[in-house]
Amino acid sequence: MKETMETYILQSPMALKKQLRCRKKLLRELLKVYDGKPLLLVASGSSYNACSCARPYMEDILKADVKVESPDYFVNYENDLDKYFIVSISQSGTSTNAIQALDKMKKCGKMAIGISGAIDSPMKEHADIMIDYGVGIEKVGYVTKGMVTLVMFMDLLALEISLKYDKITKADYDSELVKISALIDSYPKVYEKTNEFITDNFKNLTSMWECYVLGNRACYGIALEGALKIGETVMIPSFAFESEEYLHGPNLQLDPTYSVFVLDGNDHTSERTKAIFEATRSVAERTYLITCKDENEANVLSLDIPCEHDLLPFVYLQVFQLIAFKVTDSLNRWQKHPVFNSEFRKSIDYKVRKK
Repeated sequence: MKETMETYILQSPMALKKQLRCRKKLLRELLKVYDGKPLLLVASGSSYNACSCARPYMEDILKADVKVESPDYFVNYENDLDKYFIVSISQSGTSTNAIQALDKMKKCGKMAIGISGAIDSPMKEHADIMIDYGVGIEKVGYVTKGMVTLVMFMDLLALEISLKYDKITKADYDSELVKISALIDSYPKVYEKTNEFITDNFKNLTSMWECYVLGNRACYGIALEGALKIGETVMIPSFAFESEEYLHGPNLQLDPTYSVFVLDGNDHTSERTKAIFEATRSVAERTYLITCKDENEANVLSLDIPCEHDLLPFVYLQVFQLIAFKVTDSLNRWQKHPVFNSEFRKSIDYKVRKK
């Protein structure tokens, strides 16, 4: 049977549970070399988005700032390497810019630490140490399981560091693991409700031509990934904005043909988020609110799952992964434009080519 994005979406809960069970083993080597400095996470694409999703939780647990940078910025403009404990992340281990980040670490006298789902990938030749973050195999290029398991790995890293350095009590540590485990158990419910949402809105979702995804804090990381997934699969212009920043220019582009997804942060910002949703829907009827609350309103995907803001990636990411897959599959829009394949790929390297 052919493997698809949905194959790996459905595998995600099992992979996440395995990470929870094996967290000590997964993180052992990284914790051995961790020097207590603030974390700097260098990543691209979905890996960057995963780090952006995890960052608020990590900062809350660590009680310290966590920095997320693209490899381009890190390689060309980051000059303060001594301040940070730095890791370069690439699920495939073939991203040329992630490899360049490792080379810069070595050049500057830092330990070159790579985190990947493929520790025998080309990154290995440039790293002092390679860490497998526990995603397992994912053969489809539009990553789903690999993205959410990277969020889990980063959250677990924050918990293990905090426990080791007495920034969290053992009771609170155990409590966090219970909360995360419960959210993994909610995966089938999210799957069912999202499929119902797709069925109910099928005509509108399969005729999207331009898309915005709005969120704040952890939900902004989710918005980045949601926009990326829809853009790279459905192949329409798709953009992520912080909810309030959307009101300073991007909203002026709205017309009735736009599709807009608004993410409820399930915290003190919810009332404001609802107002942004309603204002946007007054112009663009294809505006949808995604919430963990139990709400029975038109254009609202109500998941009815108790969840703290910083852990929302374990709930909302699946929504966009499923929308991207179901819409693209229904439209049979998997093939890239022939000029892209013939010209773009041969014009610039961004992945290490297989020999």
